[in-house]
This record gives sequence, structure tokens and C-alpha cells, in this order.
Amino acid sequence: MSRSPTSDAPAESLGYLLLMLGWQLLVLLVPIFVVAILPLAWGLAGEVALLLVQLLCVRLGWLKVAGHLSRLLTACVIGTGFAIGRSFASDWALLGAIVWIVLALAGVGSLENRLGLKREEKSEEGDRVLTSEADEQTVGRTGGSAWGGDEPKRTPEGGIIRMLGGGEIAMGGPVYGDYLFPDGVLLEGIGSSCRFSPDGRYFIATLPSRSSWGLLLLDRQARRVYRCQADVPLWEIDDFDATHIRGRHSPLVHNGGVRLSLQQILDQAEAVDLVPIADLWLLPDWQESIEKTRKQWPTGPAGQTLEGRLALPESLARLEDPLRPLRYPDYELWLEGQATGLLLDEQEQPCWRADGRALACRAKALAQPDSRAAYWLWQPASGWQRLPEPQLIEQQRLSIYFGAVQALEEEQVWVEAELGSPLPNRGEYGEALSDYLSATETKRGHDAYGRIIPGETPLTRFEVALTLGQITPAVRSQAMAGGTHLQFSPQAERGQGQVAYRLQLGDWAIPGEWQLEHRVSSCGRYVALLPACDGEALAEQVVVADSRERRLLASPHLLVERLRDFHDGCVEVVCLAGLCSSQFTPEPLRHFDQPAPPAQRAATCYRERGYGGVCHELRRFRLGEQGLEAVPDWRLAEQPPAANADGDFILPAPHGRDAAWLRGAETEYPDNWLREQCARQLSYLLTASGCALYGVTPALCWSADGRYLALTRLLQWDSPDNDDPDHTRQWQLWLLDVERRTLRRRPGSLGHMPRFEAFTGDSLSVRVFGQDWDDPADRGRRIRLKLDEVLALPAEPLQKRGWRWHLAGEQQPQAHWQSFDAQVLEPWRD
Repeated sequence: MSRSPTSDAPAESLGYLLLMLGWQLLVLLVPIFVVAILPLAWGLAGEVALLLVQLLCVRLGWLKVAGHLSRLLTACVIGTGFAIGRSFASDWALLGAIVWIVLALAGVGSLENRLGLKREEKSEEGDRVLTSEADEQTVGRTGGSAWGGDEPKRTPEGGIIRMLGGGEIAMGGPVYGDYLFPDGVLLEGIGSSCRFSPDGRYFIATLPSRSSWGLLLLDRQARRVYRCQADVPLWEIDDFDATHIRGRHSPLVHNGGVRLSLQQILDQAEAVDLVPIADLWLLPDWQESIEKTRKQWPTGPAGQTLEGRLALPESLARLEDPLRPLRYPDYELWLEGQATGLLLDEQEQPCWRADGRALACRAKALAQPDSRAAYWLWQPASGWQRLPEPQLIEQQRLSIYFGAVQALEEEQVWVEAELGSPLPNRGEYGEALSDYLSATETKRGHDAYGRIIPGETPLTRFEVALTLGQITPAVRSQAMAGGTHLQFSPQAERGQGQVAYRLQLGDWAIPGEWQLEHRVSSCGRYVALLPACDGEALAEQVVVADSRERRLLASPHLLVERLRDFHDGCVEVVCLAGLCSSQFTPEPLRHFDQPAPPAQRAATCYRERGYGGVCHELRRFRLGEQGLEAVPDWRLAEQPPAANADGDFILPAPHGRDAAWLRGAETEYPDNWLREQCARQLSYLLTASGCALYGVTPALCWSADGRYLALTRLLQWDSPDNDDPDHTRQWQLWLLDVERRTLRRRPGSLGHMPRFEAFTGDSLSVRVFGQDWDDPADRGRRIRLKLDEVLALPAEPLQKRGWRWHLAGEQQPQAHWQSFDAQVLEPWRD
């Protein structure tokens, strides 16, 4: 509704746009073709006749017709250029045709300016284009800057002008803002360079835009706005006298002086009368929007009508943001044609009881519009009554958010509640654990190249029941399979925001005592639970209740902090894995340097240490026959992975005579965003034959005989090993000989995001891409490398350290290599 400082394209359909494009091409090309094939004299005679008719139309005031004739004349003179080239059999004919077209088009354009035909044209933003004059008097003057600093603060009468907010075009470009005048006139999106007329009646301002700047003139007496554009746009206005506006085009270009007649704007610019809304004067767009704001909700079971009517405060001008009630309206609820005195926002949905004898909603009192929304219950006998605020003891330690009314049963109003979604700051691990207030991205698996398949983890949702006169609400889970809910019955407080609950699922009383935090599986059959514990402790396992088989499946021992997800039979939990000393920073293969505390005081230890003192890890468990089974950190790769493949994985050699285990792969941004399109780097690789390498990417491939392992290494632009003259990232090829335990490095770069496709007896096939991230639209190109050429490179011998073989200069901490479980590679040892 407000005028945007950037131009917006009209919302025509693609078919309409193609039709208009075809018509414009037809109008242009047909006259060119006709004149080009006519004898030259006939074409010139036709153009003279067309010019005379155009002049006659201008004299009669038919400027629109004259404008169409001018476009037809433009096409004809181009056609005459082709006729000149066709009529003379000479090498100079082409030059003559070009000279004719240039001079003729310049003449037609000059004629349009002299005849004033451009005054009836429209700009890209729909404003009329007016003819301006060059103004030598403006040269050397400086008025209000388009970049701000000289915005109007007061009217000529001394009234205060409020600037409500604004922005800038692109980054560091000219600024714009919304201005509220003392009489309630509110102008949106105008530039900082503006002026009042000497008598104070008119106010002129620029309209900044990325494409074509405009002008806005306010008649303060008539409360009328004029919009237009000058043929030479004004960026900065220097002076406004009784008859003319003077300014400059653009300080970024020639900054030439421009003068525009005030009377010309009043006569020819598009005029719009402002309309009153409360105590503001706004563009009519706002009024049209208000007329559409009446809201109808479904009728009640007994046919009762519900209606929402826009509720505006008595004064909009006194608000910090006067337009907020119009952008985000509140509606007064009317029941059976009677005002209720309650305000609902546009997202709220009142909820009826099945018998139609009660109604509940979340709303604010009309008399206190700035107060927080509360929950209300209506019954015919008692009218509207405010329900108690939902309060749970767990709010001391968990982020719980209460939402819309879900159901109304008997005297209970069931309200949706959500738990914040926990996630360590480095994704799979981290020294900080944060709660997110909306769905977060998560891994839903891997494709054939090992790349992450992203998905979303929604918030844990449950419901609390509010009842008049009852402070402690009842609690139940979201609906599970069959529509049943898990009912929570509090038994005892355990301190520090912990409460022990008994659970009932239909007619099944689940044995034991449990915490409030739970997670219903995506299929609705299972629910993950945490055993109740004291406030100083953490649960020592996660338990899944099977609603169909009525059995409990428990995990191995671990210190569970939070439940994160339960999808496709996999439970994802956040656990306390260990402690971090003050000088320690978690790394991919070493997350902590001190053991975890005892479970009985683990929560207290976490709170005392604060940020950075504890390591949080994501652990995953799958449903098994006898309990929950830990999902291994690694997976088995069946083909050469991509450069952005997710670790950890094991790639076996052909015939199973060796295997490469890659771990610790991360992007250059060690945070909790998936960044599934970014390359992984600085990985640790260990083969079953004992070769250990650091600094590689996940892109690797075994030779057909299993002797050689092709690897890649990503060199950042600032790496001392990067010899690229343009300082771009390099992807090096490494070739590991696992029999002789040597490494060869190919100089230069393979290309972006290499992915091995084949490693046959004498060649290596690699696909490289145009960008250094995974672009689905980029299919890449295949390159072939001869094995003999790579084997001709110098071989670096690996040195034995214990049972592993390392490069001579590799100095990674021994603890990182010791984190590899050698027994995992045992099946692939020859």
C-alpha cells in the first residue's frame, strides 16, 4: 500500500506479457519492412506526409495520437536506412544508411521534445514524465543531500515533523523515509532532499528508486499529492521559489542543474487526494485495504455468528509506529452482533465447544490494547471470563511457548504449547546448547554421493488445559496414532524445575515416573520419554514407549539433557558427553578433555560451569527388538563420495582387501547450519592397511586393484601451499600407494568440487564443476588423468608410528588418531 522506493513489476501473466511483446515487435518491424522494400522516393514521401499529420495532431491537441505517429515515424526512418543501402550499389551505401538512421532518429527525438510529446508518457512506476530545463544557476549550489543529513525537522509554521523510519537504496545508497506532518499527513518512502515553497503551501520531495527517480509534491492546503518524473530525474533539490523547483540530477554522474515548473507539475502530474483514517491523512490505498478488513469466522454449532471488525486506536499519530495498526490489524470480536470488548489479531481462531454453549479464544481487552494477550472463556450464564495464565514449573529450565486454543472440552480450554528445539553450537557437538524458537534443519539421510539430504525438525508440541479457578493446568501430548493423547499427572516436585509425572496412554498406565519433556514419533505410534530425576541430576537413559505393543525400549547408559527429534524410527537426543577446561576448544575428533560428572549432579555441574564448560553431543538410537540401539557414527559408502559428502564414512576397496575411513570433515564455517552444498575439508583418513593422512576432503576413490587411493585436498586462497597466481582456491590431487606406503601430489588444481567417477587400470576419470559449491544446475565436465603421468611424480614415503604410517611433516595430536577404533576396520584387513 505504501509507495516502495523500488519499482515493482506489474503482475500480468506470462501469456499476456508475451502477447504484448509480440504486438510491440509487430508494430516496429512491419513499418520497417514495408518502407525498406518500397522505392526510396515513395518511402521519403510517406515520412514527410506522416510528419505533417503529426504536426496537425499536435496543433489540434491530440498529443496521444501524435505520440503514436512519432513511434511509427521512428520505424519508418529505420526502414528508409535499409532502402538507402538497397538502392545504391556502392560500398558507401552502408555508411550512408548508418548516418541516415543516426541523424533521423536524433531528429525525431528532438522533435518529440519540442512538441512536448514526452509529457504524456508514463515512467516505469506509472508516474507521468515531465519536461525539465537545464539550469545554469544551480551549478555550484548544494541543497539537501540524497544521502541524508538535511531532512526537514519543522514546517514553516514551526510544527514538528516526525521521521518514522527509513532505509537506503542498495548498500550505502541514497536514503528514504516516512514523514509525519503536524496535521496528520503521512508521506511514505520519500527522499531526504526536500523543500517547502516560500508561502509554505507546497512541499516537494524526491522519490528514490533503483531504476527511475520520481518527485512528490504535497499541496498542504488541499491535502493532495502530485506524483511525476522529470525527463532528467532530480536526486537533490536545492531551491523552491514561487514558480520553479531547482535541483541537480545526480552527484554520481554529471550533477547537472535541472529546473522544473511548479505550474507544469500542477497541470500535468498525477494528482491523488489523501483520505482521513483516524487522525492521519493517507493515500487511498490504505482506505481500500481497511474496507476489506472485516473478518468472518465459521458459525458456531448452534448457528451463532462471529465477526471481527477492525479496531483502531483513537489516535494513530501518537503511536511510535502510526501505521502498525493498519499493517497488523487487531479485530474486535462481535458475537451475535454484540461487541465483546476483546481484540484478536488476524491469526487467532476462536474455538467453540461441541454443544455451542461455550467459546474460548486468546485476546486482549479492548480497554487495554497494550497489554499481553490472555485466554478467555464465554458461557451464556457467566459471559466472558479471563482464564488463569498457563504456568508450568518446567519453565524454570525449559523454553515453553503457549499458543492458540486447540480444543474446548467441558470446562477445560486446551491450549497449544511448544518446547524450544535444542541444538549444540557446532551442530553434532559443541560447548554451548541453544533453544531455537522454530523448526530447525536436520539430516534426513544421505544420497548416493554421501551428500546430506536436509529436512526439518519441528518443535515438540503438547497441550495444557486451563480451567477457571485452577492454577495448575492439566497436560497431555499431541494426538498420537488413533487420536489418543498421553496424559501427564504430576506426582512430586524434584527441584530446579523438575517434576515427576505418572503417564496414562488410553487404558495403559505406563510404569515409572517421567519428566514432562517427551517426543512423539513421526508415525504417531511411539513416544520418547525421559525418566524423572532430581533437579541436580540428568536422566541416565532415554526410553521409548510403544503404544501398540505396550512395551518400553530403553537405551544404553548416557547423560540425557534433551530430546531433539524422533523420525523414521530414529530417536535423536542431546547428551552431556564430557567437560571442557577453560583453555580447551572442542575439535571434530576430540570434543572434551575431562570426563563427564556423575549423573546425580550433572545438571548442577552444567549450570555452574556455564558457557564453554560442558560438551554437548547429538546421539542417535534406532528401535530394536530388545531396546534402543546406538546408531554408529560412521556409515558405509558404496561409491566414491562427493567433495561435500558428510563424514564419517568408510569406503571399502574393491574385493574388500582394504578400506578408507574418513572422519572429522567440516566446512570452513564450524557452526550448526547444515551447509549441505559446501565442501568439507581438513579430514582425517585412516586405511585398514594403516596409512594415515590429514587435511583431505571426502572426494576419494580406490583403483580397481585396490592398490592406489586417489584423494583430494582443498587449499584455501591464503594457504602457503597455494601457488595459484589469482589466489583462488585449489583442489589438489593426491595419490596414495597403500602397498609401498608412499604419497604423490599433483601440482595445480583439478577444478572445483572434484568427484571421482572411475579409476581403471591406466586412467582416472574426474568430474569437476564451475563453482566451489554444489550447484544442482551445474552438471560439470569430465576430465581424464593418465595414471602413468601421476606415478611419474615424486613419491613421498610415509613414516611408521606405532601401527600407523604418517607423512613426515604431519603433527596432528596423537589423541585425534587414537579416537579411531581400530576394530571397526578389522573386517577389511588383508
